[in-house]
Amino acid sequence: MKKLLSVFLKGFGLTLSSIFLGSLNSQVVKALPQSPSVMHGQVFFGQSTPHQLHILQGSDKAIINWESFSIGTSEGVFFVQPSATAAALNRVTGLTPSSIAGQLSANGRIFLINPNGIAFLPTAQVDVAGLVASTLNIQDSDFMRGILRFEQMPGKPPASVINQGLITAKEAGFAALVAPAVQNSGIISARLGKVVLASGTTVSLDFYGDGLLSVTVDPKMAGQITDIYGNKLSSLIDNQGNITAPGGIVTLSAQAAGQVVNTVINTGGIIEAKYAENRNGVIILSGGSKGTVAVSGTLDVSGERGGKVEITGENVGLFGTAKVDASGEKAGGLIFVGGDYLGGRADKQRVNPALNAQNTFVSSQSILSADAKISGDGGEVIVWADNFTRFDGTITATGDNGGFVETSGKNILEVGSTARVDTTGRTGKTGTWLLDPLDLTIVPPGTDNSVTSSSPFKPTGGGSTLTDATINSALLNNNVVVTTVGTSGSANGDIIFDNNAYVNWATDKTFTVQAAGRIVMQPGAKVTSTWSTTGFDAIVFEANTAGTTTGGIQINNATLQTNGGNIKLTGKGGNTGYGVDIRRNANIISISGSIEITGYGGAGGSNNYGVYLSEGGRIQNKTGNIIINGFAGGTGTNNDGVFITTTPRYTPASPLPSPSRQTQITNIDGDIKIVGTADGSGSTDDGIAHWNALVQTTGQGNITYIGFSGTGTGSGNKDGLELQRHLQLYGGTNYSAKISATGSGNITLTGVLRGGNASDNAIKFGEPPGSAPDAGFVVQTNTGNICLVGEHTGTATSSSSDWMSIRAAGLTRTIQSMGGGNIILVGDRIQLDPVTPTTTLNSSGILVVQPHTVNRNIDLLGTASDITHLAFNAAEFGLTTNFSHIIFGREDGTGTVTVNGPIPITRSQHLSLRGGSINLNQQINLSGKTLGLFSKGGVVNQTEPFSAANLLLSGSGTFILNHPANNVNTIATAGSTGAITYRDQSALTVGSVSIPFVSTYSSCCTSSSITLTANGITTNNADVILRTNDLLTLDKASNLGSGNLTLISQGGVTQSGTGSITAGGLGLQGTGTFDLNNASNDVNTFAANVSGGVTFKDSNALIVVGSITSTVGTDSATTSGGLSTGGNDAIVETGNTLTLNANSNLGSGGNLTLISQGGVTQSGTGSITAGGLGLQGTGTFDLNNA
Repeated sequence: MKKLLSVFLKGFGLTLSSIFLGSLNSQVVKALPQSPSVMHGQVFFGQSTPHQLHILQGSDKAIINWESFSIGTSEGVFFVQPSATAAALNRVTGLTPSSIAGQLSANGRIFLINPNGIAFLPTAQVDVAGLVASTLNIQDSDFMRGILRFEQMPGKPPASVINQGLITAKEAGFAALVAPAVQNSGIISARLGKVVLASGTTVSLDFYGDGLLSVTVDPKMAGQITDIYGNKLSSLIDNQGNITAPGGIVTLSAQAAGQVVNTVINTGGIIEAKYAENRNGVIILSGGSKGTVAVSGTLDVSGERGGKVEITGENVGLFGTAKVDASGEKAGGLIFVGGDYLGGRADKQRVNPALNAQNTFVSSQSILSADAKISGDGGEVIVWADNFTRFDGTITATGDNGGFVETSGKNILEVGSTARVDTTGRTGKTGTWLLDPLDLTIVPPGTDNSVTSSSPFKPTGGGSTLTDATINSALLNNNVVVTTVGTSGSANGDIIFDNNAYVNWATDKTFTVQAAGRIVMQPGAKVTSTWSTTGFDAIVFEANTAGTTTGGIQINNATLQTNGGNIKLTGKGGNTGYGVDIRRNANIISISGSIEITGYGGAGGSNNYGVYLSEGGRIQNKTGNIIINGFAGGTGTNNDGVFITTTPRYTPASPLPSPSRQTQITNIDGDIKIVGTADGSGSTDDGIAHWNALVQTTGQGNITYIGFSGTGTGSGNKDGLELQRHLQLYGGTNYSAKISATGSGNITLTGVLRGGNASDNAIKFGEPPGSAPDAGFVVQTNTGNICLVGEHTGTATSSSSDWMSIRAAGLTRTIQSMGGGNIILVGDRIQLDPVTPTTTLNSSGILVVQPHTVNRNIDLLGTASDITHLAFNAAEFGLTTNFSHIIFGREDGTGTVTVNGPIPITRSQHLSLRGGSINLNQQINLSGKTLGLFSKGGVVNQTEPFSAANLLLSGSGTFILNHPANNVNTIATAGSTGAITYRDQSALTVGSVSIPFVSTYSSCCTSSSITLTANGITTNNADVILRTNDLLTLDKASNLGSGNLTLISQGGVTQSGTGSITAGGLGLQGTGTFDLNNASNDVNTFAANVSGGVTFKDSNALIVVGSITSTVGTDSATTSGGLSTGGNDAIVETGNTLTLNANSNLGSGGNLTLISQGGVTQSGTGSITAGGLGLQGTGTFDLNNA
């Protein structure tokens, strides 16, 4: 052992004898550590000079008790240890403080414990792998086990550790000053390591585990703490020097018991933990639950990437020119002053909420930075207090994408006029500034209060205020979020825009207001965004985010306005009240951004409207869309999803001033969509109630209403849509009630009846006569379509019920398209009362009337109950006189349409009937127009005739139209149909028919009319029988596939144009000339039994047969006799073989000419009787019938 030790000591110029000599003379050198006593481990001491002490440690851990441990100015103590992780515990057992003025060096870790105090003087130079200097004791057993738990020695007064010199911990090492009070005015450095200044009576350190630092204080020690010279201290930790730990962690942690000092942590110096070796630096100032943490110096974790700064304590203040820098060249870092986002969150705790500040102050000259200076995104800066925050300083978190900034006081927030925040995004998105008090009032300039230096942690007023000028300035460089997230005491989490507050900005930034309770805009308040670019949210309001008993958005004679940005409002009414309330000349305006309003009425009581627009309130747009969604709750009455009115629904106890203008929702080229849902269980709960107000587009914009009635079964109407003109209940101007599209826009009104009361309606125009002072409602377009859809899903279905899909009764009502748009009525029960007092249903376009329910039957002019049928009576027909085309029935071809009375159409007008089956039980007379019959899989029958210019047939049904008095000029099919039999009293043309049409009701209000063109007759291989009393002209092709075509004419048949025939078989009957010489004819079999000449040309092979039968339902027609002309000539021409399989009897006066390009043969009974026989063509002509 001696040999090894001698070799080790040669590097220091020492010998074993000198060590022992030093030990003998230790009492003489008073400035150096005195009287060592080795308590554990292998330790050797030596002095090469009287001013240098060498301590050789042969074990990994050693414990040495000293009578005193000081180092003079020109002296040095040098520890030689086995490794950088070896540790030596040096405990002073005497009564004198330690004064380090010279050099302390070690290649390992040094622990210096002196309960009397420790001072590193300005000339001190400490160079170690690790240092803990503490006035607190550590048990030998804890030290040996690596447990760094330090406690105040019983009976010892609290003392301090002071550094005025230079302390350097080698790379990845540590330096810790631990005492009831700690001061640093020197330099402490620990590259990639940790620096700890800890104040408390019990301190636990963990440098290489999870890194946690625990500090507690014994309340019994709450006396005044002094430094080693007996001076009283004003702070437990005071740093006026320079602490640097590149890539490492700097922690200042203190706990105070009672008000023993004014400040627990005070740092006016520089603390740096800059980015190094791919590691972010961290600075933590933790002041515990008592006292103040004051920063007036610099905290710097900048570098290639910004690091993290965390400052907590009961009161946290950034004073004077304090600077906190977490900027990075490639990414901004994190700064937490007083707490984390919204005070901390359970899912992502970055700052222990138990450490949150109660009060936080940021001075006007303080600067906090978390910028990404060259590339990358801005960082995050949080300024928080559980009670009160005053922010007057500057915060930046800029980058390619801007960062996030929060300045919040959970109870009270004050933002001074010098406050500035910048989260600009250089190339990407702008960041956000969040402000979060308990309640907040946004006020005009001049009402801001200044904080005095003597009371930085006390609010100047009774509540949180924010000037509009502060918001205006912030919106230049930030998206701003003002929020209240909860309620406490008398505070409801409300955000109030004071009278004449004016928030105004000209950037593409978003102003978001989120209130735990209400958002209220007082008269004269304005929020205006003038930025013209579209595609961003400019104004976002969200009320009652906490689900409070009161809430909603109230805009009273105030204005929200944007140029290109969107406006989004969402409000919840709480237990009672409106979701969104816009009234008394309030304005919601956008030039080209969208306006979206969503409101939820209260859950209990009455008059809980989802969205309420009244008394001159207006919503206006030019090119952006307006979308309103209202949801009403409540158990009482008048709980409407959306209520639009100039007149309030209630009767006031005393007269109110008459509204100075009409309530309006207007747009030009943007759409208006309003959806209202009455979810309450009470009575008179409408999806949408529209009274004496105007909803209008003047350009290309469409208007859509969708209303869902309440679901209750009690008394009082529960309508999907209630449309009426309700007069002023207390005098003043009577405004019109109107939904209008004066440009090219369409109007779609959809009501859904969900209640169980007998008188509920899906869509209702007005009240019954005498029940209310109603005076008319107008739904009007210029060239656009009008679509009314009434759906029934409720329980009111008995025969005694009076519910309606569409009810227009009890007031003057007008539904019209001035420029020829279509009008579509969809509902299972439709009541259009033309008398009481007046209904106008008017357009030169198309009228479509169809059931909403699949397979619902239609009764026209009959006596069927409208409980089971969609009934349309003569008076209602009287409203349709100006339409160009009337269509009854569902386009899917379900249900049966029955005409039970003479349809009163006396002018030129198309009529179409659509159903599975169609029954024509009464006469139909159309003057010069088209009758369209559309059948899907059923049967079309008639017992009475019809007359029209044209007959258009469509669908897979069977058409049996054999009344002898039928009279049309042209017949045609649209698409392939089923079998057809048709009889006409005069001449008939199979030709082309065109009518204006709409495709489906679901899209008819978003597209223009189409022209439906039918050409010729086409079936799906089904037979066709055509009977006429005059000439039958085939001008367009007839294609029956394999079906048979029978033509029965008393005036002959002729082909013209493209009127070819394609069929399995062709039968001709009647009188006159049958001239069918179209070269494209193609039939397989042919028979003719006529009194007249016959010419038939076929493009392919042909067989003359004995009989051909066409069958259509119960009707059939058989052509027998082969080829018979009653003595007249016949010409049969084929493009291939001609086979005579039946007699050809032309009598003695008729000549037969056979022209074939494939020869002619006879088979069976295929004899020829004629005056003459002519043969032409090619091939073999084998006519050898005996």
